[in-house]
Amino acid sequence: MESTRQFSADKLSQWRVLREMSLTALAAKVSRNRQTIYNWENGRTRPGANELAALAAALRCEIDELYEAA
Repeated sequence: MESTRQFSADKLSQWRVLREMSLTALAAKVSRNRQTIYNWENGRTRPGANELAALAAALRCEIDELYEAA
């Protein structure tokens, strides 16, 4: 049985705080606006594949680290 991993809004927020970045600073690094980052961190919307790659690069983490634990 194959499990589907989900993007983790909490992990995105944790990584951003760990890197001491504001919503605005992260938004600028991934070419999105502050509201978009806020929505991702609050689970209202989810980033797409390209956005996940940009987030991982900006936060200096692996894409897998932005997903729920399996």
